Amino acid sequence: MAKKELLAGIEAVINADRRVSLHEFVVLSLVRHQLAAPAKPPAARARLAELEAEAAVDPAPSSRTPARARTPAERAAKRCAWR
Repeated sequence: MAKKELLAGIEAVINADRRVSLHEFVVLSLVRHQLAAPAKPPAARARLAELEAEAAVDPAPSSRTPARARTPAERAAKRCAWR
């Protein structure tokens, strides 16, 4: 209940002159964010043992990608790179 009263008081002060400056908007947004209920952590979907197959996959398959598979922008960037 105190959170709602605090927000109502801040909003009353901000809206007293019928204008909302950028500073007032940011302060109100930050206070709302800080007083909001904390987000619940995501639920665990898989156990470590179940992820072993995914972990065994090569983490950098692009290192063996042939040059012709790159985009023109990537080829140009490689030509212009400092050596």
